[in-house]
Amino acid sequence: MMRTMDGRLAVESVTVAAPARSRVLLAGDLATAGQGRPSLLERLAGRLRRSGDVVVTTSSRPGRAWRIADMLITAWSARSHVDVAVVDVNGAAGMRRAEVLTGMLGRAGVPVVHLLRGAGLADVAAEDPGRLRRLLASGSASVALTGHLYEALSRLGGVTEVIADPIEVAAYPFRARCFPSPRLLWVCGGGPLGDPTGAAAALAALVATHADAEVTLVAPPSAAEAAEGARRAAREGGVEGGLHLTGPLRATATAELLATHDVFVNAADVDDAPIGLAEAMAAGLCVVSVDWGGASYLVADGVDGLLVRPRDPDGVVGAVRRLLSDPDLSERLSRAARGRAEALDWSRALPRWRGLLARVATRGGAEA
Repeated sequence: MMRTMDGRLAVESVTVAAPARSRVLLAGDLATAGQGRPSLLERLAGRLRRSGDVVVTTSSRPGRAWRIADMLITAWSARSHVDVAVVDVNGAAGMRRAEVLTGMLGRAGVPVVHLLRGAGLADVAAEDPGRLRRLLASGSASVALTGHLYEALSRLGGVTEVIADPIEVAAYPFRARCFPSPRLLWVCGGGPLGDPTGAAAALAALVATHADAEVTLVAPPSAAEAAEGARRAAREGGVEGGLHLTGPLRATATAELLATHDVFVNAADVDDAPIGLAEAMAAGLCVVSVDWGGASYLVADGVDGLLVRPRDPDGVVGAVRRLLSDPDLSERLSRAARGRAEALDWSRALPRWRGLLARVATRGGAEA
């Protein structure tokens, strides 16, 4: 596997011959289908179908018990008329479901590609490596969504490649940020690394040198209480008028929001493929990101963004001030970010997915 000099996994330009049509089962939790941002499996299903592949998906039924039952029933029913299956392995919580599905499909002779995502898998690799090693060995191939996850699991064997969560670059009009305004789009997670109160602290510090500074805080539902804490902190600091709260958005609304901001602060602490970060880079925002997890493999410090330590509002403020005071730097990072995002476009990712699925299906589980 090629790596760049700074340790990030390289995005290789691979010419993939158009594969024959495949019959594919995508087995995972699609409970959010039609609500908010579509999952990778949902988006992959649509792309495969438009390419002529036959796709069976599971499961979008409401209720966890119903979804699990639907996954098992659908997988069992589809076993005799699919060529290959993609089984979602989402963190530690998805391990048991993946084990059952992989075992069922394997006994029916269906080769399985594991889709590996979520920071919890790195914890499983450290705490129970034997269990994860057995799961990987039971499949024909495994795809990690981030370089961070690939490296965390590579010693176990069976992780064959990295295909980052793709985006549709054309959906995000590019604007070079030559003279960025102090309008920050701050995205955080629900854990300790993504504490939303850091946004209020950063805003208070920025207002001291840029009176028109504003921060739009995007927080997941799991961080709703902490987001309200950020609002209280902004009120106490006298900058409440400059802090705006919003929740996770659909892709169309995200594009509109990106167009009205110039700096993107990635404080998310979940190591899935950081798709929101890639979208911001596609739109040309100047990126300031925590140096952690998958983001560290997407952003090269000083090349297409700036990296700061987690839980360091002062570091974020310093990075933002650099961007606001150096138009040459901000424009260079903005243009390079767009180029980096183009490497993650569906036009590159879909041929890799189709090629992998066709190879696994053809070899009947002997994928190298």
